[in-house]
Amino acid sequence: MMNQEEMDPKADNQEVQTTPITAEFETSNTEETASINVQAEELLVEEVKPVETKPEEISEENAKESVKTIEAEEDHEEPKEQKLSIPDFDQLSVEDSIAVIKSHVNEFTPVRIKGIVESGRSKILHELNKEQASVKEVYLAEGGNIIDFHFDQPLRKELGVIYGSYRDGLRNYYAELEAQLVKNLKIKELIVEEIKALPLMTGSAKEKYDAFKGLREKWNNTGLVPKSDARTIWANYNHHVDSFFNFLRLAYDLIDKDYQNNLNEKILLIEELEAHSTGAVNPELFRLLQKSHSRWKRIGPVPREQKEQIWDRFKAVTAVIHEKRDTYNDTLKEVNALKIQAKRNVVDHITALNDATPSKHSDWQKASKALDVLREEFKTIGFVKSEENEVVWEDYKVAQREFNRLKNAFYKEEKTVQRENLSKKEALVKLAQNLKDSDNFAETASALKKAQADWKISGYVPKKEGDRLWELFRSACNDFFDKMNGERKAKSENFSAAIKAKEEKLIDLKTR
Repeated sequence: MMNQEEMDPKADNQEVQTTPITAEFETSNTEETASINVQAEELLVEEVKPVETKPEEISEENAKESVKTIEAEEDHEEPKEQKLSIPDFDQLSVEDSIAVIKSHVNEFTPVRIKGIVESGRSKILHELNKEQASVKEVYLAEGGNIIDFHFDQPLRKELGVIYGSYRDGLRNYYAELEAQLVKNLKIKELIVEEIKALPLMTGSAKEKYDAFKGLREKWNNTGLVPKSDARTIWANYNHHVDSFFNFLRLAYDLIDKDYQNNLNEKILLIEELEAHSTGAVNPELFRLLQKSHSRWKRIGPVPREQKEQIWDRFKAVTAVIHEKRDTYNDTLKEVNALKIQAKRNVVDHITALNDATPSKHSDWQKASKALDVLREEFKTIGFVKSEENEVVWEDYKVAQREFNRLKNAFYKEEKTVQRENLSKKEALVKLAQNLKDSDNFAETASALKKAQADWKISGYVPKKEGDRLWELFRSACNDFFDKMNGERKAKSENFSAAIKAKEEKLIDLKTR
């Protein structure tokens, strides 16, 4: 006879969706890591439905009620370790990133740090490759031969050693897991044989039943078995459990007590769910529901007269939580959509900064401050768990890189222009210094005035160097003009004295 869950065609839709059991390991760029993934997939343990068996029909004269097939279903869940959050490697140097990976490899199990190691390694290799490409470009530009190019990167070697240690640890982890699955299979095979032998053991029916409960608890606590053996071992277990309960059909009083205990346990389980279903909606509530479904399957059958009622009550509270989950997920999708749009707006603003392409140093300073504000805004929005987030994140990084490229290109060109301006100013200083001692006042004055006009349009140079050259230029010009003005003043004074002497002579002649 099928249990109530199997009879109800809606049961599968009402139960919380559980995540399939998969090895917690992603494919890496190396063939060796890929091999580890294949080994991990071979350890998958599928969920096995109990084999349906029907107990022998028994009349009321022989027993109150036939003993039904035990309603137990092995709950296969892969042992999981809590993952660690991935640091923002974009904000770390290569050296710091390697230090982070190394500390995690030394401190935590490989499965917990898979995301950290792979993400950090990808970022580090990207930076090392970029550095190598930059050095190669300079080497080739200077006339080097590509065949002779060699660039030693100790950090790359250090990363290789750390990553090798991580892969070895991961391989050992899955080897140990596989060994544990085989060990669990041996234990469960022994449990099946012991259950099979229960009817032949000496002692009362109660003693045999107590022994069975101990074996059932041991079975439930044993853990997973290899995928290839899961269905067979469960079918054998279920068959011999059914056979044992058939053997105990005359001891219905013990079975009734067990059924009543199961009923009480299921009622407590339902009451716990009902109490939580009226509270705040959060992921913990959904995880509790998943655990409750696993517990429900483990508890076992209840008295026939309460079976449908208790199952309907369990389905009802499950439906309430499912409805809350759907509402929660819909709201979460809306919030995530708004966050994605907000992130796209930030990317659009950065793109607009790039399109504007400032042409002056002051404008680039303003644009850089605007970019800092946008970066903080993007960071404040926070992580969004969706494929779109990855796309936006890539667009964001591309936009930032383009901004930096344009900025670097501007200042590279600016330095070239400043060097040219510096050469112009140095030439004007040299000219002024060469002319400052000239006695050809008219021609030299004209030349220096033109030099002063050229200085004004010679362009910007760094302040420190510009001030130094200006002092030299100004001093040379002042020396010349001071000299010229002195000469003119002296000539003017001599001319005035001569005029005065002649006037005095004329006066003297008139008075004679």
